Amino acid sequence: MPEKSIRILLVEDEKNIRENIATLLNMNDFDVRATASVQEALLCLETFIPDIILCDIIMPGSYGYVLLETIKTMPGLSTIPLVFLTAKSEKFDFEKATSMGASAYLTKPFKFANLLLTINEVLK
Repeated sequence: MPEKSIRILLVEDEKNIRENIATLLNMNDFDVRATASVQEALLCLETFIPDIILCDIIMPGSYGYVLLETIKTMPGLSTIPLVFLTAKSEKFDFEKATSMGASAYLTKPFKFANLLLTINEVLK
């Protein structure tokens, strides 16, 4: 077991997906905060500094791209890796995300093992 639990901010508007991912991550000894929107994520970031952010792209009210752009301008948060978890599977979407500074891009549906691998790779 790691000495320090890896802190994850999960941003996902679909309740079942959010709860399932958070539960699986918690069962694997991650310290997870789960939010349903970009606005909630920004509020959470005022008191919780994660090691990595997992974020959907399409959400009511705002896009995951906005969260990525916002944290890239914030001292203390700009170096936090962000991984998009999304149903958007077009090459254009992947290229846009990576050009904006996303650390990785997983297309839904994905296997939990692939999410764990991605988290470990990004945090190396």
